[in-house]
Amino acid sequence: HTVPLAEREAVFDQLLQDTGLHPSTDWKAALKVLVKDARYTALKDPRQRQAAFERDCADNQQTVAAEEIRRLEEDYRQMMAEMYKAGLLSHLTTWEVFVQQAESHAAYTALRGTGPARTVDLFDEAVQRLCTTYEQALATLRPLWGARAGEWDRG
Repeated sequence: HTVPLAEREAVFDQLLQDTGLHPSTDWKAALKVLVKDARYTALKDPRQRQAAFERDCADNQQTVAAEEIRRLEEDYRQMMAEMYKAGLLSHLTTWEVFVQQAESHAAYTALRGTGPARTVDLFDEAVQRLCTTYEQALATLRPLWGARAGEWDRG
């Protein structure tokens, strides 16, 4: 009885995952590792093996790239948090002022290198959170201020 192609591909894909080959590994170098495992023969056609390998490399490259972007975004958020603690970022900070302060930071330049729009989006999200926090603080304090609330509520 013959094993369906989908099952044989799954076995070969598992071999690729188990070997942990780097996505930039070329096919000839990968062969030296793969042929040592009995699962290598799950796919009989060498073209199918190579196609599966190339698909796996492409998937892994996308995963590595996505993880790198997530790391850069986290570094950027951390930089903004540090700027907030230092009084350099508030709900009133404009993008232009922020860029002047941030452009010397590695986190800013690294994320900007992946696409400037993402730096703006994350900045906008941070300022929006700060605005919300500010508005919530005002809402809490207004009853305590009483009649003088209008004088102090100019944020």
